Amino acid sequence: MAGDDDDRDDDARERSGAGPEVWDRFGSYLGYAGAIGTTVSKRTIGSWNQISRNLRSSDGYKADDMAGDAALLMATAMDNLQDFWGLFTTNPDDRVIAGPVPTAFLVFQRGVKAGEYALADVRYVLVPPDIDSPPRHARFALNGPTKDDADNLSGALTATLDAKQRAYEITARKADKALTPGAYSGLVYLRMGSRDVPLADLRILVEEPPRARSGR
Repeated sequence: MAGDDDDRDDDARERSGAGPEVWDRFGSYLGYAGAIGTTVSKRTIGSWNQISRNLRSSDGYKADDMAGDAALLMATAMDNLQDFWGLFTTNPDDRVIAGPVPTAFLVFQRGVKAGEYALADVRYVLVPPDIDSPPRHARFALNGPTKDDADNLSGALTATLDAKQRAYEITARKADKALTPGAYSGLVYLRMGSRDVPLADLRILVEEPPRARSGR
């Protein structure tokens, strides 16, 4: 009789655990589908932005540009198809997997006069699709040669929301103090209540001064 009771207990435990496991797998699949959708969306928007820039080029839109854009769209479509195929043929991983984050690269070019730099070009960072009400400004977290150097450079950067484009425009002004040459790295992110949302990796190069030519 004790053996029958143990078997019934085992069956009950299996039945009680089946429901949560099913919904856990379903939730993992939805999360995986959301990650795929975000990746496809960013890839497609990036391709169309590139084509838009080519169309607005001051040099005109030539046959080579059209061929390159057609190849870009074909590659984008194939990558999207591969992601969707994987969505239906791959078991979703129930672990928390790091997602892709774009990279913004800025270069501060050495000016003619000592200690002066040409300001970096404008860069745009897209707002993630799941952010409904993005704040007016994004934040920066930078590492550099020293903390003071990173803080000085960070204070010269601004990321302002372009609501129509759903993108943050990263611009640079003259820093309060002379910039220290070197490579800086960090993050552009949003403060959303009690959580921080990464927008892009940030890579900045402040050029070294030109070396003096040795006389012969």
